[in-house]
Amino acid sequence: MDYLSDLIGDDSIWGAWGDDTLLGGHDNDYLSGGSKNDYINGGHDNDTLVGGNNADTIDTILDFNSNEGDMIKIDMSGYGISSLNNVSFNSATGELSV
Repeated sequence: MDYLSDLIGDDSIWGAWGDDTLLGGHDNDYLSGGSKNDYINGGHDNDTLVGGNNADTIDTILDFNSNEGDMIKIDMSGYGISSLNNVSFNSATGELSV
């Protein structure tokens, strides 16, 4: 497991193979967990949080706030789907399933 953190300025952090914990901080961060199961926390301000790109991935995205301009990006091609009809969001739990 990797633990990657950078709390100052605009940051770009990429996880590697395996389970990662990625922590952004203040300012605008780009966080991509890579393969496997990751915990991704963008922190404050406008963040881009990138989920996994294959079916063996379960990522947990913490501190998502659309009012701060946060975005979640998912590479659907790794799941073998090409439309949002295969994506569901549970507003009660905050769970996004692909």
